[in-house]
Amino acid sequence: MSTNGRAQIKRYSPCSACSLRATEVLFLKPQCKLLIMWWTWNHTELKPAEKNGRWQIPVDLESFAQKWLGTNNEGAVGAIAIFPELLQVERKGDVLSFSASRGQTIRIWSGHPAYDQTPKEYQIGAQQISLHRVFERPEGKFVIQLLEDGELLDERVIWVETGLARLTSQKATYFPATTVPPGMLRIPEGAFRMKVKYGDDFIPNPREYPQEELSIPAFLMDKHPVTNAQFGQFLQVSKYHPQDTTNFLRHWRGGKIPQGQEQFPVTYVSYEDAQAYARWAGKRLPTEIEWQYAAQTSDLREWPWSKDAQVKRTQQVITETLTVSKLQVDSTLCNTGNGKLYPVGSYPKGANPFGLEDLVGCVWQITNDVQQWHQPAFDPQRGQLLLARQQLVVRGRWPAGVELHPKIDADIAGI
Repeated sequence: MSTNGRAQIKRYSPCSACSLRATEVLFLKPQCKLLIMWWTWNHTELKPAEKNGRWQIPVDLESFAQKWLGTNNEGAVGAIAIFPELLQVERKGDVLSFSASRGQTIRIWSGHPAYDQTPKEYQIGAQQISLHRVFERPEGKFVIQLLEDGELLDERVIWVETGLARLTSQKATYFPATTVPPGMLRIPEGAFRMKVKYGDDFIPNPREYPQEELSIPAFLMDKHPVTNAQFGQFLQVSKYHPQDTTNFLRHWRGGKIPQGQEQFPVTYVSYEDAQAYARWAGKRLPTEIEWQYAAQTSDLREWPWSKDAQVKRTQQVITETLTVSKLQVDSTLCNTGNGKLYPVGSYPKGANPFGLEDLVGCVWQITNDVQQWHQPAFDPQRGQLLLARQQLVVRGRWPAGVELHPKIDADIAGI
């Protein structure tokens, strides 16, 4: 290995202590495993594995004829690059974090580095980028290179699985509140482990939820969903007008709240409408994890209310391949599914330990989080499709409890 901390490239053999035994596997001496931090082959990271007391790395070599020496074909010789650990690279969802302690430039390529491609260049300081905002196709292979005076010092390779929805939204930041405003509750800090399950495996739902236990800081949250009256006040004061007026407040009559529905949760609003209301109110939409923690608490409750109020399930066979659970819930705890909206706060006995009400049995509640697909095969057109490109992360409603759904009809989405 180079003593100055720079990369070393060897044809066929990774270092003088190692030898090529086959066209598919390189066998390494033990000292190689100790010295070398990264191995790359054709811009693919290799992971040494021990087998029968020998360290091996897989490669794919083609034969090289002696007659090609001195010709342009010499450039086709397979090589393994050995790098010291100078680059720190981590991806969480759509966010790529990277830094280096030395060198001059960090280059990021979408796909294999090539003369007909242009990489994105950054300084070596610690930074983060949103893949979907920077790259036209934010999935597949990404090659991150560290250079100094045109010399490659280190290279890392990451792979972003195609066709999966990934979190692309960012949480708004505000100065923390010093008091609890009327209509809001303080959600105390606590430990929380996110658990998500899906009903339809054929939908490429997000899979990159944190597996570790999370420490959730304290925050404030509305006790009830936003009502028609509250949203009407927002419109009157702010003069807000949505860019897309399709179905906007379609249930209102002539732009006015139907009589007797002032305290009903507002519906027929979009993600952009919900964000605009929250900004006007000096608030923000909760993230998916914040909503889930606030609803379930650290106890990971399946239902908001007391654990003593059990929910009974009976299996109903719909077809030969479809069986659903019929739930039997105390009707004083929530709307058990009559398909009608009601004034918020109608089921105080269904509050959870934090005091939040209308967590189930009401409307889907829009969170801040947006998951996006980028694979064209799943994006025939935009709109409210089962496999639409964008999906909102919504929570609540009956009878699914807390569950992730694709982009939904606006008549059941609230704030």
